[in-house]
Amino acid sequence: MSVHVRLGTKELALAAVFTALYVVLGTLKISPIIGLPSQGITAAAIIAPVIGIIFGPYIGVLSTFLGGIVGISLGYFSQLSLAAGVTTALCSGLTSLGRRTASIMIYFCLLLIFAFYPVIGPAWLYPPYLWFQIIGFVILISPLQSVAVKMTNTDNGSMLFYAFYNIFNFNTRGANSWFNNL
Repeated sequence: MSVHVRLGTKELALAAVFTALYVVLGTLKISPIIGLPSQGITAAAIIAPVIGIIFGPYIGVLSTFLGGIVGISLGYFSQLSLAAGVTTALCSGLTSLGRRTASIMIYFCLLLIFAFYPVIGPAWLYPPYLWFQIIGFVILISPLQSVAVKMTNTDNGSMLFYAFYNIFNFNTRGANSWFNNL
């Protein structure tokens, strides 16, 4: 199985612009993280799935990875937020391309890693941390998600918003909650 990703001048320029946007939005805290008073969820969490949907999983991962590396070097991101952004771009990119099975498998593996790593993970000590991820997983495997992916090719603005919201919603909730709670 070979992967063909077209990376022309236009795609490279757009990826560079979205990488810079990802770094800039990493400085804007939009919500505090409960239990970590000095930390917050940044606006970069909103743009990561958008990057994945626009560019697909491969260029989306590259863009969020480079933006995360720049953000880490500037002190805006942590390694966990880098992992969350890359995972979100990957899963939303796969889902938007209709590769739900791969996205489901990645999501499920990350859910298990989060729940049981280390051996005394949140599944044993803090079960309430898992409800958000489980809801995201249920949305991903439900027919609601496949309908949303099919609606991304419509010209109807309200249907397109609904489709984007559903694809975006499960990816952002799951990945950011996993990595911020580790």
